[in-house]
Amino acid sequence: MNVSSFYKNIEVVVFDFDGVILDTSFIKSSVFQDIFNKYPIFYERMWLFHLENKGTSRKVQFDYLVRNLLEEKGDVASKHIEKLMSQYKESVVSKLLKAQYIDGAYKAITYSAKKYTTYIVSNAPTSELHLILENKKIGKYFKDVFSSETGINKSRALNQIINKESVSSESLLFIGDTGKDQMSARESLVKFVGIENSMSNFFDDYGIRIKNMNELYTGLSKINN
Repeated sequence: MNVSSFYKNIEVVVFDFDGVILDTSFIKSSVFQDIFNKYPIFYERMWLFHLENKGTSRKVQFDYLVRNLLEEKGDVASKHIEKLMSQYKESVVSKLLKAQYIDGAYKAITYSAKKYTTYIVSNAPTSELHLILENKKIGKYFKDVFSSETGINKSRALNQIINKESVSSESLLFIGDTGKDQMSARESLVKFVGIENSMSNFFDDYGIRIKNMNELYTGLSKINN
């Protein structure tokens, strides 16, 4: 694939959040590990589930633990999941506020906001996203934020953005860091850039890979200069 031509004719740039804008993926994984460790019998299965489903919401992961492995049902299961969600949030939020940018992310975001319409599509809860965006003072660079609390998956969020902006799918670029993000891009037929890290689980036949966000900035700026 010709990388320079890949970035042509883009009108909308959509960023995932964890592992794309901020280096939060490892923070969140470590908090998941702490919680999974409380269930030693199921720790290995839960950690494997986490790695295979990296990019899915915490609710999905705790639901699998409680309903599938612990085999709890009804209100008992629901209350247990809510408790785990609360424990996770209490542990993770302060750490997220201290998270550093992915290399080149701030430059890529501010540049993209000048040249394109920009969005965030993430599985993180809305309240956490807005708290971090406010803390980092970068919320102004995004037209809107789609999160897990909107009740739609990433592919449907991408489709909504396409319809909202009245653009073709080929003119939307989605940047993610997981195979789930890549699958969402393929389902919506949008362009995809995958940021590689030690936990990446991309497949080979869709989009391009970059090692950091400096490469995204370089690719976009070459097209516009």
